[in-house]
Amino acid sequence: MSWKDIVKSTKSGPAKYTPEINIEALERSVYKTGQPVTNGKPWKVQDMGEIIGASEGKPSQWIRVEYSGGTIHGHPISLNEFRKLTK
Repeated sequence: MSWKDIVKSTKSGPAKYTPEINIEALERSVYKTGQPVTNGKPWKVQDMGEIIGASEGKPSQWIRVEYSGGTIHGHPISLNEFRKLTK
């Protein structure tokens, strides 16, 4: 699947990382150093400054991670979601 198709698939499906991203290393790093969200949930977000994936049908440089069930897990988020979680 091409990157263009991956981006398109996130319009109605789940967010996706770019194929070359080391997901585990990225999510661990954001969990350690990311910005806590303002909605009371134990999540962290970060603006990575470069495209790391796609969300809502658009390339994304923002990520949200959480610690749940003994594992760190996250996904790219849209700029709107990032703004909502940090206001």
